[in-house]
Amino acid sequence: MRATCRRPLGVRRLGAGSGISQLVLGKTKALATDFLSRGRSETLDDHPLPYGERQRLFA
Repeated sequence: MRATCRRPLGVRRLGAGSGISQLVLGKTKALATDFLSRGRSETLDDHPLPYGERQRLFA
């Protein structure tokens, strides 16, 4: 069920547990492995987060 469908049911909070961080770390490992073993860097340009936006996340 989508998060937007849950609000009418009274759901106000959602939890992902460690799922998001596990996904990010898995993707990071795959990118680093690909870069180090094959020298491929074009995948590093897929959806980069701009510097200013990264700074705002931790402000």
